[in-house]
Amino acid sequence: MDFYGVALRSRLEGARVGGPKSLLGPLESYGVSRGPWLYALANRLVKVASGGLDAAIARPNAHDWDIAAAHLILEEAGARLTNFDGAIPAYNRATTRHAGLVAAPPARHRALLAALHAERETLAALEPYR
Repeated sequence: MDFYGVALRSRLEGARVGGPKSLLGPLESYGVSRGPWLYALANRLVKVASGGLDAAIARPNAHDWDIAAAHLILEEAGARLTNFDGAIPAYNRATTRHAGLVAAPPARHRALLAALHAERETLAALEPYR
C-alpha cells in the first residue's frame, strides 16, 4: 500500500459515520464505523455540525428542502457538504434533487471523498434507495 493509502486510512480510522448501510459497507475497510441510524437526513447532517457524528453520507435524490438548512448549519460549524465529486450543492435549479452527499470537517471530508472515489465501482452498482 502506498503512503497515500496509509494516510487515508489513518484519517478515517474510528470515524463514526452516519448513513445507509449500502454506502457505509464499502467504507468499513478504511476503519469507518457506523454511527447511530438517523432516518432524517437533516438530523444526520446537523449531528456532524454538533460533533455527534464524525461524518455523514447520503444516497442520491435528496431535495433542496431536505438539506438547505442543515448545509448552512454545517458551514457555520466549519464543516463541508458536497456531492461525491466534491461539488457544493447548488439550490433553486430546475431540478431540486441532489447527487450523493458527504458532510464532514475539512480533513476528514477530503479523506471520505478519496475513499468514495476509490470505491466508485462498488458504489456505482448500488441503486439510490437500496
